[in-house]
Amino acid sequence: MHWLHPVSLITSLALWVLYACWEGRREAQFYYLLWCPELNEKKNGVEWLKRKNLHPFFTVQRSFVYLLVVAIKCFDLIYQNEQYAWWELLVLVSASFLTPVFIFPFFHDGSYYKEYNKLSNKNYPEGWWSESVTSKAILEFGKYQRIALLFISFMLVVLEVLMITLNLCNGN
Repeated sequence: MHWLHPVSLITSLALWVLYACWEGRREAQFYYLLWCPELNEKKNGVEWLKRKNLHPFFTVQRSFVYLLVVAIKCFDLIYQNEQYAWWELLVLVSASFLTPVFIFPFFHDGSYYKEYNKLSNKNYPEGWWSESVTSKAILEFGKYQRIALLFISFMLVVLEVLMITLNLCNGN
């Protein structure tokens, strides 16, 4: 079962990145359709939706996918926990929970800005690297913060792989 953790790690992170990009594009299309002046003339009854902060709904929705990703990522750790010392298991599980959280803003926000700019052709001129000035989100990260979080998540993945490799080399 030793080989399963790197496979589950790569699979879960690939799924999470795909989901973050898809979610960013979907939200950009949703907000563009909601706020587009040309389309607003034809929309009746959506004014209440414009006043709502939908980020709590998005957070709940993402939480379900996040828990699925973490479950995939931690499956073999939970199943094979006797091969790791308690502190190794703590580090691996912590990294499994934190890595998707740190990866998400880079891919989600980048996809959002790129897609919204493609639709509006003026709101986010830097595309992927743009920053929001109108977001109602509780946590909003600038491009440098997103890059820093991506770097931290990359380092957590490297740490996980090193710990697994060392564990395999030690014959555990």
